[in-house]
Amino acid sequence: MSYTESRYNSLAFDAGNSVVSFETRDEAKRIIKDQLQSNYSRIQSGKQDPQFTPLTKDLKQLEIRSGVPKKLTIKDEPDNTFKVTHATATAKGDQANIGLKGKPVATKTHKDLPGVKLTPEEFRKYNSTGMYKGNFVNPEVLKQVERLNETGKWPVDPKTGKPRSLDEFRRVMNRGWDVVAAQEANLASKRTGWTHQRGHGVSADEGGSNWKYNVAAQPATAIEKSGDIGVDNLAPNISQGKQTLKGIDDLEMAGLEGANVSKAFNAYLMEGTEGIQNLSRFTPRQRSTILHDPTISAEGAAIEADLQNRRIAQNRLVKQANPVDLKQSAKNLFTSISNPRNLARIAGSSNNPLVNMSGDIVGAVMDGVSFVGDPSKENAIDLALSSGQVLTNLAAMGLTALPIPGARPGAYALMKLGDNIGKVEKIWNLSGGREVMSKANKNQADAIRKELDLEDAMKRMKIKQ
Repeated sequence: MSYTESRYNSLAFDAGNSVVSFETRDEAKRIIKDQLQSNYSRIQSGKQDPQFTPLTKDLKQLEIRSGVPKKLTIKDEPDNTFKVTHATATAKGDQANIGLKGKPVATKTHKDLPGVKLTPEEFRKYNSTGMYKGNFVNPEVLKQVERLNETGKWPVDPKTGKPRSLDEFRRVMNRGWDVVAAQEANLASKRTGWTHQRGHGVSADEGGSNWKYNVAAQPATAIEKSGDIGVDNLAPNISQGKQTLKGIDDLEMAGLEGANVSKAFNAYLMEGTEGIQNLSRFTPRQRSTILHDPTISAEGAAIEADLQNRRIAQNRLVKQANPVDLKQSAKNLFTSISNPRNLARIAGSSNNPLVNMSGDIVGAVMDGVSFVGDPSKENAIDLALSSGQVLTNLAAMGLTALPIPGARPGAYALMKLGDNIGKVEKIWNLSGGREVMSKANKNQADAIRKELDLEDAMKRMKIKQ
């Protein structure tokens, strides 16, 4: 049976187990996509109203694939039968259109292989690897290999000292695709929370190879349904399909290698040669931007990445030329961050246990930093005193939380005991632990000592139940 678009609009088909025939692939995709998206919209409406259940015309519960043929044929391809793929993603708008999967039919031709008919998969595999039916058959590369064998002038790998070879080229390219590119896509997926795939700079359908510098991690789908931008502002791989996002000249100006297998082979022969700039100088994330960001040219993205990397390298050189002296930094700690430490001391004297505790913890952390930088006895004493304040105030906080009479006044007293330890710390600093004892400092220290008469202080405190 044959379904035209006008008939479909008046009566949604129910294919069952029958094979539905369409005039063209485009007609099949358009009609089935409309059916899928209509089903999904009705199902979503039903979820908002518990009393409404969307049904098919034969009163069965509506599903996303309701009315979608399980098998179909295309008039222009009478010897093939197809199944619909990516139905759910298309219904939700995550993919531009459905796929039609049929038995491989050798209909494609390639200029490198005159007289040979290729299936779509064979066509892509040949473009990306140079392989056909288990053999490497790229004619341009084979001619070059023959000349190198005759002259014995195979370039030497500067890392291993061994001559390069066709077998090694295939191994390097396969590893770049199967291992390195797959790992980078997996890491990008974990970093962003969005599924990433291995994306070609120059697509395999347009001749692009699997060479490592023609591939970078690319988000599988867009952030928004039916959108054209994925995470990190990159074009989504699925909706991009078989197309090459950026011009080949632009990509090669940025340092892309492997726009085809022959160019990938020459890149392999020259790899490691001084003065050759390729995408190896960029991080995986930068390579993704160069290949897959539609808002900037590949060359422009490479220039920005180069500038960023130069700034990082310059900062590293500055740090190497000006190493940090931890001991000197520790000695100058109270001078360089005097205001924060003073603020911590003020907070540590508060009558509010929580504020008091926060101030003491900040002070203890600062003293800990000083001790790490310079583990002298002076810094050790500072750290011990600060830690004592923290411990007593932690106990005060716990006492405050107890639902018993006298708990809150008791907590107040214990907290003030911690503050008195802080006064001991201050006397230590005034009396030579940190500063030279001036006359003013002596007077201040005497006043603090008087305050440290704990028994008299406790008698003066009026604790009410």
